[in-house]
Amino acid sequence: MHHLTPEVLPPAQRTDFNALYDANDRLIKRVKAMGWAPPTDAGDKEYLERVTRYKAEHGK
Repeated sequence: MHHLTPEVLPPAQRTDFNALYDANDRLIKRVKAMGWAPPTDAGDKEYLERVTRYKAEHGK
């Protein structure tokens, strides 16, 4: 997948890009302040292991 940089966008699209980028940045900061953290490989592995254990213990 190719990721463009804002500099290669036409001016109108660059303005929209910057507005969306800034809004996204503000939202990420808000949810992190509320305690959210992005998933990690270790966290995903632990979760899947818990699901597997639960299924084994409950016959699912």
